[in-house]
Amino acid sequence: MNRNTSKPVVAILATHGFEEIELVSPANALAHAGIHTVIVSPAESQVRASNGPHQAEWFDVDHTLKSASVDDFDALLIPGGLVHMDEMRRVSAAVDFVRRFARAGKPVFAIGYAPQILISADVVRGRRLTASRSIRTDLANAGAEIIENSVVTDGNLVTCRNPDDFARFNAEIVSMVRADAREPVAA
Repeated sequence: MNRNTSKPVVAILATHGFEEIELVSPANALAHAGIHTVIVSPAESQVRASNGPHQAEWFDVDHTLKSASVDDFDALLIPGGLVHMDEMRRVSAAVDFVRRFARAGKPVFAIGYAPQILISADVVRGRRLTASRSIRTDLANAGAEIIENSVVTDGNLVTCRNPDDFARFNAEIVSMVRADAREPVAA
């Protein structure tokens, strides 16, 4: 991707089965703040969201993982979804993309089940996180400290439990992208 905007750009890592609200709500908050978002995916053209156990809308993919570079983006948003994370964690290019973002000190935002890919990327040991209740043991076993807050920021990682926390989460990610655009945060 060649960057043709002076606005901050947030990559949204998504494949089939992501929770629709976990992409739409943060993306809308970022857009409202003048921050550009693009969907990056292992899929070639479109990805289908879910709404709980039901299939939902299709979303166009802006860039494949093959064509995307961490250097082209200011931050990474990872929507959750049980099916989404089960699929995404098996894509080595996706795990590597997340790892490169985290290790570059760029903001990484993960919702609900999304911190599972942070485990696969080996970037949670010693970090403070929150997540969906059902994966907290996995995070703790990978060396993360689980914090019982709606939103937790630890350096460049921002995590939230679920869509009930979006008011705080969306405000935090907008603030971080505005403050840190092009300036890596200590990982």
